[in-house]
Amino acid sequence: MSFAERLQKVQPKYIWWLVLAIVFASVLAPISLPVPITSTTRKTVAWLDSLPKGSNLFIAPEYGPGPDIELNPQVQQVAIVAFKHGLNIVLGTSGNPLGPELANQAIQNAAAFVSGKACTNPGTAQVACGNIKYGVNWVDIGYKPGNAISENELEQNFQKGAEGVDYFSKPLSSYPLTKNIQGVNSKYFSGLWVEDTGTPGCPDWLANVSIPGNLPEGCGAITMEIPNFAPFVASGQYKAFLGGSRGAGEMEEITGDHGLGLAGQETATLASILILVLVVLGNVAYFQTKNKKSA
Repeated sequence: MSFAERLQKVQPKYIWWLVLAIVFASVLAPISLPVPITSTTRKTVAWLDSLPKGSNLFIAPEYGPGPDIELNPQVQQVAIVAFKHGLNIVLGTSGNPLGPELANQAIQNAAAFVSGKACTNPGTAQVACGNIKYGVNWVDIGYKPGNAISENELEQNFQKGAEGVDYFSKPLSSYPLTKNIQGVNSKYFSGLWVEDTGTPGCPDWLANVSIPGNLPEGCGAITMEIPNFAPFVASGQYKAFLGGSRGAGEMEEITGDHGLGLAGQETATLASILILVLVVLGNVAYFQTKNKKSA
């Protein structure tokens, strides 16, 4: 039996095992493939750097497990740029109960990276990462049910919309960062960043908080949502935008915090190369055996 004939008899399960091996290898032993930085990602960094130092950025991580593989790295990179620039972060959602918990870990990772210090008391209201401290530099108000109703309330009356407490059920009035905030609007915040997987997402926060609060909005989305948001980016309604793990990977390349975003891009690239090679080999084997039979 010739090589071409053997190749045609390879069972699909072995191809999937090969793909799985590439996935693990690219994560455990990355080879640092170059990642071109798009103008959209550069504009995102420039927008965050344009916000006044010492001002507040509200982040709404409207996602749960699953999309977090794309969006948690985005939150981490946005937080890194924000902390480097001297911004403070308030975190909260109106539609997904798990978003604040997932994103809070990303914020801690960002704080540790920027400060160069491991976090003490992680996962508590006493967490501190060097000179970046919970309650001073970031606060997680958690999930506030109600979607549009909750968003409107936060824009008009932050303390009431947040029910007066954070994710850890501690009074917002006990934290230097949130004790005087009265609304998610341009008086108390300089920007809004929303992570989107559907509804509620970037368009909802745009209509209910960004526009009435005169608050510029940036948006991060899963890969399949990118075409839907192109008009918002082109019109300037979204001042900044990151799409999928590619956007996170480009941000990681800029910040130097190489993580799951770049790993995802490397995995996708190597898997695509493997599939291309297998398609070529499969066609060569097919035509070789076909010609042999006709002869």
